[in-house]
Amino acid sequence: MAETTYVHRDDFGERLVDRLHDRVGETLRSVVAYTTDEYALWYLREDVEHRYTPEDVAAAVEEMRLETLHRDYINDVFAERCGDLRCSITYFTESVEMNFPISEGEGLAISVDEHHFTEQTDLVKNVTTFLDEEASSEFFEP
Repeated sequence: MAETTYVHRDDFGERLVDRLHDRVGETLRSVVAYTTDEYALWYLREDVEHRYTPEDVAAAVEEMRLETLHRDYINDVFAERCGDLRCSITYFTESVEMNFPISEGEGLAISVDEHHFTEQTDLVKNVTTFLDEEASSEFFEP
């Protein structure tokens, strides 16, 4: 598969969105493929779309591009023990953002509602709740 041609493949995007809808249903928020100089917004749920301007979407895509730049470094540090980096997950109170780096500046970003990850994020929820309830500024001091 050529690394820069998937953004133009609408059939690939349609199949991916259909597959994701089959797996996660209406919790799917967005699906974006991007290269170093362009992106394709394959899916953006209507209620999510109203929260973003085109400039907001472009800024989010740029952040995803920047995130791919550390893939080689992460692989240098962890690949021998953990395998190659396949996806970075960012957990927010309302959504879970997944970035699948393909190469430098290229990848696929998928977002789902936070509640889709209820079972999968139990550990994350437990730690964030503990930090919210128990952590103080002294926790972070050496």
